[in-house]
Amino acid sequence: MKATATIEGKEYQIPLSYKDITLAKFKRIQSYIELNKTITDFIIGDEKAETPTEEELLNYYIRFVSIVTDIPQPIIMRINRFTIDDEVGIEDLFRSFSWLYIMPSEEVTPLEKIGKYYFIDKSGIMKDNSLIEYTEANAVSNQLSKLTEGRYDNLNTLMAIFYRPRKWKWFKYVIEPYNSETVKERAKYFDNVDMETVFNAMFFFIQSRKECLKNIEQSLEGELLKELKQVRD
Repeated sequence: MKATATIEGKEYQIPLSYKDITLAKFKRIQSYIELNKTITDFIIGDEKAETPTEEELLNYYIRFVSIVTDIPQPIIMRINRFTIDDEVGIEDLFRSFSWLYIMPSEEVTPLEKIGKYYFIDKSGIMKDNSLIEYTEANAVSNQLSKLTEGRYDNLNTLMAIFYRPRKWKWFKYVIEPYNSETVKERAKYFDNVDMETVFNAMFFFIQSRKECLKNIEQSLEGELLKELKQVRD
């Protein structure tokens, strides 16, 4: 549930946690943080960081708050730096978003269903799935560990690999087989999913990927043995 801030007599929605931030907005925030690394380093307390001027710091606050809250920059520029009475200040608003500089706790319970899409295998991720989807998911998760601009850009693709439509087949529901083309199109949907949900699925895969690869290798080995047996017969 979002909070509200009153600015010039009008209320604006203020996110309180990653549950209130969509993946699309998170990517915009991260892009801004990474593009302004010098000031970001100073804000997070890096001892080696250069000290920005007051003007640079205030401009950073204004743009950051505008991205997070969707409050237009011209309106933010007209309010006080600090809170006075019922009018919230720029710096206090910015400080209320300090959690955006910290990764959340690593939950490992992804949602079973998001909209019309279902998690591929909640009990044993990718146990019966192909090597290509593991490889593509792993490539995205490896990108997250690199401290470079755009490292979160493909998180929607990761979600589209994990969550797919299901259909009724042979008296049971089955998840749609992996298809690189449908993944690209479906990824757009997940830009509107909240970051708490995205992080849960992401951490689940990161913590489970060794077991994932082991399961896939065993599955491939089993298929190879079947083919060899057929050749011998």
